[in-house]
Order: sequence, then structure tokens, then C-alpha cells
Amino acid sequence: MAFVVVELRSSHPLVPMRIFASRMLRGANTVAVLTTMAMFPMFFFITLYTQQVLGYSPIESGLAQLPFALTIVVVASSIGPVIARLGLRTTAITGLVLMAIGLTWISRLSTDGTFLSVLFGPMLVTAVGAAFAFISMTIAATNGAAEHEAGLASGLINTAQQIGGALGLGVLVAVATARTESVVASGEPSVAVAVTEGYSIGLLVGAALALTGAVMAAIMLPRRAQAVEPVADLVAEREPVLSYECLALTGAVMAAIMLPRRAPSVEPVADLVAEREPVPSYE
Repeated sequence: MAFVVVELRSSHPLVPMRIFASRMLRGANTVAVLTTMAMFPMFFFITLYTQQVLGYSPIESGLAQLPFALTIVVVASSIGPVIARLGLRTTAITGLVLMAIGLTWISRLSTDGTFLSVLFGPMLVTAVGAAFAFISMTIAATNGAAEHEAGLASGLINTAQQIGGALGLGVLVAVATARTESVVASGEPSVAVAVTEGYSIGLLVGAALALTGAVMAAIMLPRRAQAVEPVADLVAEREPVLSYECLALTGAVMAAIMLPRRAPSVEPVADLVAEREPVPSYE
């Protein structure tokens, strides 16, 4: 609030409030917050689930999430024509609905699950939805600003995503912790079962946030963007998207090759259950 007051009084503000007069920019930033609130905690829950429940090493846990990144590479490299055909609003809504479906599917975690049975399929669905949602929101945010304010609009959408991720992690972890404590209090002897129940309810809340984002996109975004040039640019200049993802993939491969398979200090799941408090922290 203090920042807003200072900006309103400044003769040369960093963020001129007039930029929020754009309906598309307001809608894109609002939906971006909800999108990252829904998706970012998923990585946190999957990391804990694969290590604490399935017994994966940190490297194995990271590689288990590689299909998500690869799916985004494929979808992001070909989404330009989709946006040009459907429009930003429809693409964003479709992506958020797919995210909700994927997160609901992932929430069916179990202590005896496997990567293929509980993670692989829903991660692919969620990744497709995330690519649709994030790219369409980024284009909408910058397309809704004047040309000389494109940099500011880009900074705002990135800030909205970071704020959403932080808020989502805080809220969903609190929900998951409450559920875990409830299961333990009901007499469940297995900590693995209790934490899995917590992860599941956290992912379900994430799915609800994604659906809320879809509703907000339907309400706040115009049916058709007034300009389609950014979409054409996305189709023509999609190499940078691939370059960043390829760097991430290269890093994952190098980590798998160079790092030890299991860190000596990592406790087995049985020791984790036996030595910690009845309700483990989500640290």
C-alpha cells in the first residue's frame, strides 16, 4: 500500500497506475497469480512424496519431474498457431482447465503408488495446461500495454507469477499440514499415509485455484486481442523458448551423471518415520 501511495505522488513513478487501465493487463496479471498459486506447490509436494514416501533419491526425484519440462518444450514450440486460431482468452481457459484436471489426477497419490501409476500421466496433462496458460497470459499482459510500456508490463506479469507462487506455497502447505495433523490425530499409525493424505488435499486445493483462474480468465479477458502481432512473433521467434529449456535439460543430465546416486546423509524412509515427530514438518 505504501508503494502505491508513493507511486501516485511521484512525478516519475516506476509503475504508473494508468497502466492498470488496460482490461487485458489486469486480467492477465490476476490469472497469472492464480495460475502459479495452483502449479508451483505441485513441484514441492511431488518432491516430498517421491523422496519421503516412494524412497527416491534427490536425483531420482528430480528426474521424475523431467517429463513435465520436456512436455512444456514440445508444447511451447508449437503453441503460436493455437493462440492465433483460438485467441488468448480461450487458450488460457483451456490451459487452466487442463491444469485442474491434471492436479486432480495427481492428487490420487498412494503409499504403494509408482511413477507410472500416479505421476507420469497427470504430469503430462498438467504440463500441457501450464504451457497454454503461461504463454497466453504473458502475451496478454504485454499485448494489453502501450508499446513504450511493454517492458513494464513484462515486469508486472513476472512479479505476479512470483507473488502467486509464494502465496500458493504458503497456503497449500498450510492446508496439507492441517490435513496431515488431522489424519495423525485420528489414530493413523503410518506417517507415510498421513503425509500422503496431506499432499493429496494440497493438490486438490491447487486444482480448485486453477479452476478459479479459468473463471477469472473468462470474466476479465476480452474474447479477442486487439492485436495479433505478438502471437506471430511468438511463432517466428520460438527458438529462445527451446534454448532455455534445453539448458535446463542439459543441467539435469549432467547432475544425473556427476552427482552420487545417494547422498550418505540421506535417511531411509523407515528411519525418517521412526526418528521424527509424529507430524513431520514440510521443510
